[in-house]
Amino acid sequence: MIDKFGEEIVPCQYREVRFTDAPDEYFLLKDDDGLWGFFDFKGFEIALDRYEEVIDEYAVGGGIMVKSGGLWGYLGQEGDFLEEIVPCIYKTPEEAKEAAVDYYNDLD
Repeated sequence: MIDKFGEEIVPCQYREVRFTDAPDEYFLLKDDDGLWGFFDFKGFEIALDRYEEVIDEYAVGGGIMVKSGGLWGYLGQEGDFLEEIVPCIYKTPEEAKEAAVDYYNDLD
């Protein structure tokens, strides 16, 4: 992937690129193992783990739904990084979304 100046920000070693509906400025890249990583537009990976599936239709509070080890959780923006604000312990994305809503309601 290159930036608007034609400079390479991420090497061409990924199988797929995907942009999200989440308002923060990041995109996803799928590696050779079929796992998704999150990157900012400077080319830095901004989530510590990689994930089997990603769903941004369930976005709550600007975050994104992720699946790891067959279970669902929720990533939210924490400073410059995305962190699991809801751990990947739920069987369905709907359950993880409810936990994310509870998390954000507790912040208010």
